[in-house]
Amino acid sequence: MTSPKESPANAKGPPLRSDSAKGSEGAARSISATEIRLVGDVPYNSYYIGGVEVHFPFRPYPSQLGMINHMMRALNREQNAMIESPTGSGKSLALLCAVLSWQRDFMAKNRRVRANVDQIIKKFCRYNPTLAASFHGFGSMLASEDGGSGKGVPTMMDGGGIGAAEAEECKAADGCDSAGAETGSTLGPSPASGAQSPVPDTPASADTACRGEAAQCDTKATDSKREEAATSATMRVFLGMAQALWKSTASQILEHAARRIPAGLTEADIACLREGLQSGATGPPKIYFGSRTHRQVAQLVDELRRKTPYRLSMAVLGSRSQTCIHHRAPRASSVDDMCRELVDDNNCRFFSRSKLLVGNEKVRAGGELEIWDLEDIVDLGRQVQACPYFASRELAEKAQLVFCPYNYVVDPGIREAVGIDLVGSIVILDEAHNIESAAREAGSFEITDLHLARLAVDCAELMQQGIMPIQHG
Repeated sequence: MTSPKESPANAKGPPLRSDSAKGSEGAARSISATEIRLVGDVPYNSYYIGGVEVHFPFRPYPSQLGMINHMMRALNREQNAMIESPTGSGKSLALLCAVLSWQRDFMAKNRRVRANVDQIIKKFCRYNPTLAASFHGFGSMLASEDGGSGKGVPTMMDGGGIGAAEAEECKAADGCDSAGAETGSTLGPSPASGAQSPVPDTPASADTACRGEAAQCDTKATDSKREEAATSATMRVFLGMAQALWKSTASQILEHAARRIPAGLTEADIACLREGLQSGATGPPKIYFGSRTHRQVAQLVDELRRKTPYRLSMAVLGSRSQTCIHHRAPRASSVDDMCRELVDDNNCRFFSRSKLLVGNEKVRAGGELEIWDLEDIVDLGRQVQACPYFASRELAEKAQLVFCPYNYVVDPGIREAVGIDLVGSIVILDEAHNIESAAREAGSFEITDLHLARLAVDCAELMQQGIMPIQHG
């Protein structure tokens, strides 16, 4: 591995800067809960490793650069990786910075691909409006705009919805129509005879006739302008629908391209649509970061908050015994059983108010507790009188990064109970030298002689009642 001053083994460039305390990224725009942001109050160095820009709070040790390099390689190839490093070498910090940098880069690539897909859909609709309209049932609407002839379908159009300008144009056209109708009733054919009324050949009448002809021309122009604005508005609405349903639109374009590439598109456009569908179908993977104990999880949260510049939606999963704030919890022999009983009987006021904690501004993006641990959420739960346990579970559903003891990940029973879905997710197990015993415990259970005796009695009763056959074939 190269030294921190040099470009890493597969780096694409030198370190970018040594300090970013010039201001937080994206300070001028609103904070989004779906982004991974960089804050400016934490200084960091930037390195390109594995094609990804990694932000690190100081010059990383060679061992940390090696860990990040292996992490990037595994993430890019969607492979497993086992990384071993001595105690005190900064493993946790290196793992955090590596996975968050990769996730941030993944999301940026997805946004670029999505923008390209939008442009391709717009181009497809420009060159193939009738075919595009048939995708989402817009053909009948376009036909009604031109009386069913199909001639009103434009061959070129712009994106976006109808705006104030088009609305004003339509209003202006309506106003000119009424004025033109009044002018036409004076200078046009007589309703009774259909012949034009005689006009004296005087300078005044000639001037009036000229004004009448000009008014008729203006009326025709405004009619055409209004019709064009209405048709444009229809197509703008359609394009908005086609882009909103972009997955369906892209799939149908690809289906059509299997027979023949649509007009206006290229092979590169078709490849971009395929990439967009693939990335859009999966979305950014959720990160589950597990450690051995809740105390070590709290240390991970502290490193994320104090040492890294990354800010994102996160959550910490803990047990009821650690998060319950009900006054009966300290005296309960089993907090889990007490909690289930109170919730089932609708007798827990903290549970009914858990939404107040989920939507609290302190835990939102940019809030003072955007990065929180169990103690923080419990304290805040006491302040707002809301349940931290159920609030943390709900926050974890939408979080990009979830911290938990790794038995939450290893034990299928706990996974199901707290709603952890590992499909398509990134799983990091820190301090994993105890993972073998944790996996063994998750796959084992204890049974005593008393349990076996009770089981034998239950089986005998079932056989006597004819529910259970004595012999099994």
